[in-house]
Amino acid sequence: MAEALIRGFSSFLLLLLAAPLAAQGRDPTLPPKGYYLPLPGQLAAEPGEGEAAAAPRALQIVVRPHAARPFAVIDGQPVVLGARFDDKRLVRVNETEVVLSGQEGRETLAMTPSVVKMPVVLADARSKRGERQ
Repeated sequence: MAEALIRGFSSFLLLLLAAPLAAQGRDPTLPPKGYYLPLPGQLAAEPGEGEAAAAPRALQIVVRPHAARPFAVIDGQPVVLGARFDDKRLVRVNETEVVLSGQEGRETLAMTPSVVKMPVVLADARSKRGERQ
């Protein structure tokens, strides 16, 4: 009994020590750099001399646990609802997007920014029957 307990504890310690080493590499599930490009309406003005171009923020995952506060991973950084990310605060999290709010206003980040959802309009079933006859 004691031997199994010692083995389990030593295995736990090894995993605990190995975790920081494994976290240093790049996440293989992230898309390559440059994958998230701004949409045509989101292009910013050209940066001046000495200024760096601000890369568009990328929403990578949304997690809404049942018994805990929801959070999102934005540019590889986990942000809990209500916490600050750069100069903005995460104010809303839903299944497909998050909203950041700051002095400059609100910014909405979508999981699939290039997908435009449109409602499906179904023809009235009675008019379809009338067309067939």
